[in-house]
Amino acid sequence: MKRRLNALNPLDYLDFAFEMQKLTIAASETVWHRSVKISMGTMTPLENASMWMEKPTAVASGMQDATLAAISGKSPAQVMQAAVHPMTKKASANAKRLRK
Repeated sequence: MKRRLNALNPLDYLDFAFEMQKLTIAASETVWHRSVKISMGTMTPLENASMWMEKPTAVASGMQDATLAAISGKSPAQVMQAAVHPMTKKASANAKRLRK
């Protein structure tokens, strides 16, 4: 039995658009908080290291999730959302932590 690609569901693309919107907002807030810390000289060495190390791990996790979604027959929008979701999760956690 041949698996059919679910490429034409508009809700998948809407979900991906919302995921990108969440990532944009969370990343902007995180950059703002960290910029304030840098400009005031209150950035800790741990936060500085975290700022550099979190991105490659989030991207690698996203690529792994996207690969799994692609080989399981998900739509292109679902594959893209799987790639972006770990970055959104990390950026949202950072924004929430830095907001305090």
